Amino acid sequence: MQLKLDLFMNIRKILPKKIINSYHFSTAMLAGLYYGFPGHKMSMIGVTGTNGKTTTVHIIAHILQNMQSSKIGHISTVSWNLGKGEVVNNLRMTMPGRFKMQKFLRNMRRNNCGFCVVETTSEGMAQYRGFGLGFNVGVFTNLSPEHVESHGSFLEYKKAKGKLFKSLGRNCAKQQNTNFSACGTRLRFRPATQDSSEPARSDASSLNKTSRVRGLGRSLLFFPARSSLACLKQSSAEKFDSVVLNHSNSNSVSIINLDDKHAGYFLSFPSDVKYVYAIDNRASKPYRIPENKYRDCVFKKVIARELKLDQHGAEFKIRGVKFQTSLLGEFNVYNALAGICTALCCGMSLIQIKKALKSFKGVAGRLEFIQKKPFSVIVDYAHTPDSFLKLFKSLKPFFKGKWIVVFGSAGGVRDKAKRPKLGKIASKYCDYIVLTNEDPYDSCPMEILGDIEKGISNKKLFKILNRKIAIKKAIKLAKKDDLVLILGKGSESCIKMNKKIIPWDDRVVASKELEDLKNCG
Repeated sequence: MQLKLDLFMNIRKILPKKIINSYHFSTAMLAGLYYGFPGHKMSMIGVTGTNGKTTTVHIIAHILQNMQSSKIGHISTVSWNLGKGEVVNNLRMTMPGRFKMQKFLRNMRRNNCGFCVVETTSEGMAQYRGFGLGFNVGVFTNLSPEHVESHGSFLEYKKAKGKLFKSLGRNCAKQQNTNFSACGTRLRFRPATQDSSEPARSDASSLNKTSRVRGLGRSLLFFPARSSLACLKQSSAEKFDSVVLNHSNSNSVSIINLDDKHAGYFLSFPSDVKYVYAIDNRASKPYRIPENKYRDCVFKKVIARELKLDQHGAEFKIRGVKFQTSLLGEFNVYNALAGICTALCCGMSLIQIKKALKSFKGVAGRLEFIQKKPFSVIVDYAHTPDSFLKLFKSLKPFFKGKWIVVFGSAGGVRDKAKRPKLGKIASKYCDYIVLTNEDPYDSCPMEILGDIEKGISNKKLFKILNRKIAIKKAIKLAKKDDLVLILGKGSESCIKMNKKIIPWDDRVVASKELEDLKNCG
């Protein structure tokens, strides 16, 4: 099997890019035809960006599942839920292959899922793994350089991310100039007032009773024609109008992080409804909305005010409604805001979303505490310069002891340029640095560590290839009130090295080393 894979990879290196793209496209088309494009029969929500995608997917799925009577499916780096419970993602790819993706969606439909939340990646979209899924909603978290080598440039990487929103444009009512009333359909809006405590009637069963389109064999609910959109824009600024979202190929919603400097690019794609989210106390706004630029669509702002961060999580207000989350750090506030916007466009009120968000406990391997006393041990997936910086900045106010960090970098052709940058950021914030293997693939592990070391200065540095011994070393270095950070893999279940797949889990290894330390002490 490995021989066949190696042969395929070698052949792919010499083939023209157009032939490879044609292969990906034709395979995606065949997969959709074979399984009947099941995504078109659900409300499809895609989440893209460099960091925060996985957490955002799980926040959205959690909030919707708490308030919707229909089942919520999801596909992420960590896990998937096809309607029969959560299963660990052991594929080592965020977006499954084209046939597997369509099969997953077909199984979700068979299990009566009304919504599906998909974590989309630049590689996956470039290889047409998102083709034919029928996305209704696109969510953008943030953008920073990653996978630049594989895409050829940062611009190509950004374009690959934009493919999700480009697919929304094909569903946009403005592009199609669709007269929805002529189709015999009717959109229902419910003003979601702040004191509303009754569940919005947005479940699939209630919608299907009022919005069946004859001759199509399934229920569709569209966003309004432009005349209705104009009426919606005139509503009170102190209320959000709940757009009851159901599966359809003729509507689109884009949800954009306004505090990211690339927001303008993702806002430029056409959609019927645009939500932007931001934090109001940011010292500078990387992107400002040009006045009257988006007059041809429904445009909503969701701003977090009175933000308070501490070691227990975050607290903020939206339109006077106080939200609380146990997730640490400002970056997780942005993930929560993306989830809030998505829930709003699915017909939920702020009060309902507030209750659901408070009960969200986090994602496996994402800022996961293995131990809090006498010193803290955290496992996280951070593996890019941007995620390193955000993580360290968020934790710095709450951990005053020594910082010990364990990390490496992926091998192959994966972002060699980021290695010294990771070292430089780690040396700025951490007292001890333990470099080790992450996923070296067929690259020389010591060469990878050497690249990282180029960015490190004036720190106590240890280079230990064996990741288990590296984690053990970090834990032994820790004293009371210190912080041990184990980064790069999160909840991943294996290490890829020299064409071998080694079973692995940072959380299990760290727990075992902590237990051994207690027994020895």
